[in-house]
Formats: sequence, C-alpha cells, structure tokens
Amino acid sequence: MNPKYQFISNLTAEQTETLRQHFDTIYECPEMTEHEYKIAYLAWLWANEKVSELGDHDFVIDEKESGLKMDDLAITFEDDYEHGGISLQYLYEYYSFGQIFEKMKW
Repeated sequence: MNPKYQFISNLTAEQTETLRQHFDTIYECPEMTEHEYKIAYLAWLWANEKVSELGDHDFVIDEKESGLKMDDLAITFEDDYEHGGISLQYLYEYYSFGQIFEKMKW
C-alpha cells in the first residue's frame, strides 16, 4: 500500500477532526479533502524526519519512499507566486506545521 494512503487510513476520526479544525483556522475548511490529507501527510513526514534539507532552507522529500510526489504539493492558492513551483519551507510556515505537530503529538 502507498505510504500516503496508509497514513490517511490510520488516522482516527478524532485526529481527522483535529486536522480539519487546524486547516479551518487558516481558510474555510468544512471537510478534509485530498489536498488537506497531502499537507497533513507532509507534516507527518517532517515530524518523522523524512524531509531533508539540501541547504539554505531548500527542502526535499524522497518521492519513491514517501509515495508523495513533489508535484502534488505545487503552490496554487497559498501564494501569489506566478510561476508555480514548490517550496516545502513555505508550506511549513503557511500551514503552521509546528502547531500541527503539537496538536497531533507528532
């Protein structure tokens, strides 16, 4: 099973609601969608030291090991960046991963 889907299927209803409430503090999030699950999984990867720093706040994940493609995390509505792309550091800050770590006890 893909590790991302295994992570999602292992979330309890309480954990899912905790995550939904967290996202709802950032933008209106009436329910968890694939997007929120991907971000939650990225936070879990980060908390479990599966995100590597290449230097100068440039971070990367192992797509094969994690089952999460960098393209799945492309910046869309989170930033006015016109060229698209992925900044894991930006996602960390935008989604307040530190707060997710605390709330989820990761």
